[in-house]
Amino acid sequence: MDRPNQWAVDRFGYRIVHLLSRHHNFKVKFILTLESFDLQEICELQEVILFPFRPLHMVLPLGSPLKELFRVSVRRLMETGVAQYYTNKFYVERPRCVQNSYAAVQIKLSDIDGPFWMLAWAAGVAFALLVVENVVHRMNYLYGVVLALVASAVSGDDCGAGFRGRCNCGMREYNSKTSYVVNCTDEGFRDTDVLEHMPLQAEVLIFTGNYIDELPWNVFGAMNDLANLTIVDMSNNHIREIRGKAYHHVPNVKRLILNHNNLSISRYDDDEYNHHHPRVFSNFINLMELHLTNAFADNTSAELSADLHDIFVSSNLTKLTKLHLEQNEIIQFNDKRVFCDLPSLMDLHLGDNLLKEINFNITCLKKLRFLDLERNKFESVRPHDMAMMDTLASHHDGIKLMVDFTFNPLNCDCSIFPLYEWMSKSKVTVRNRDNLMCFRNKKHQEPILTLNMKKCQKVRTGKRDHTVTLVFVLACLSCILIVLVGSLIYVSKDKLKTLITPVVDHVSKKVQYTSIKDEEAAPEQYV
Repeated sequence: MDRPNQWAVDRFGYRIVHLLSRHHNFKVKFILTLESFDLQEICELQEVILFPFRPLHMVLPLGSPLKELFRVSVRRLMETGVAQYYTNKFYVERPRCVQNSYAAVQIKLSDIDGPFWMLAWAAGVAFALLVVENVVHRMNYLYGVVLALVASAVSGDDCGAGFRGRCNCGMREYNSKTSYVVNCTDEGFRDTDVLEHMPLQAEVLIFTGNYIDELPWNVFGAMNDLANLTIVDMSNNHIREIRGKAYHHVPNVKRLILNHNNLSISRYDDDEYNHHHPRVFSNFINLMELHLTNAFADNTSAELSADLHDIFVSSNLTKLTKLHLEQNEIIQFNDKRVFCDLPSLMDLHLGDNLLKEINFNITCLKKLRFLDLERNKFESVRPHDMAMMDTLASHHDGIKLMVDFTFNPLNCDCSIFPLYEWMSKSKVTVRNRDNLMCFRNKKHQEPILTLNMKKCQKVRTGKRDHTVTLVFVLACLSCILIVLVGSLIYVSKDKLKTLITPVVDHVSKKVQYTSIKDEEAAPEQYV
């Protein structure tokens, strides 16, 4: 069979199948398709149907006898297979598209060059922004250093007209590091107005030895942005109250020192409510060290722990690693979870207080590494406290917990034996363990590890044996009592039966009469 021009390429680059007019058989035309195209091209082939298949209807008059003839004939054509034969002869489905999942699909670079260049452009812009940000940051730092050097060279230690010549400013050595320090020590200030004029390049502020009864709103000014300030020391200023909005624009301060002040943070002090500002440290978003040694007023309310907890929660001190609360006459913490909202806390200093036990939760401090309890009032250490420290140490991942009981009035008697035994077995490190002292008769000191604890061990073992013996005797007596009561009941069963039978019969008759009465009264409820 002659098959000229089975396919051709038009001016747009499409391959067109020329099916000759004499090939009215669809089967022949699809065979031509299979011979002209490969599998990939068949999948890409598009078919335009000019005359789609439509259902054929034949109209007959109502009651025509031909209706039954056509129905029977069509049914016989279907049952004998004649209809399927002519369907296969004159009709064939379009060649199936067989996808090869293992075939390599060729992708040209020109097909994806658009998204590629878009990604490359975005990466270039991001890198340029990173470089610009880094350069700007370094330029700002260099600008601050240069400005500080120029200020130091021009005006010596003068901080500017706003300080009225009463403070020293310039590059100083502070904590083994050269920083721009603003030092206003023992200048007798009665307010904090000078701090509104603090140089923007200041890194350390030392404002101590003054007489500031109250820190007002915006101590460093409402508009100043002290981005370089990292340390603020406002110790020994007789500060009694810190307003809730006192510290603003201090995003990079990492150490805040408020030692030796007279802070009143409790709502119950002096029957006043305005001292309690829970969000007092909320602007120190990067604070890592908070020093509150002897920071609170004498005779502070017993609710100090609850007030501190409110401050820790409301100020969101999630990055705080060191907390100092020494010399605050703390007897106990009524709020057991006072420190649980400081997730990053590593060092907790509670020395020089009046604590006799660890009556607060430390198992919630997953990163705690040092607990300072020196110079408190511990006469012994409760087994519960030691178990709590063991629990915390067992959950630490590579962090060793250390505790300090130095200079506590521990008693040199058998009450110290649990601590003596615990120090040699626990994973918790006791600081200065070899030199940890106890007191005999509250006068003579002796190292705990040199004590002869054999007697205490025997007493403890004897107590344990005595307890076991007591439990055994009590169990035996209980068994004997049960046997005696059972025997008495068995011996007196006839007499008991005589006494109990009338009572049981009376109760049974009463229950029966009550049931009959209820059954008689039931129908009346529906009348």
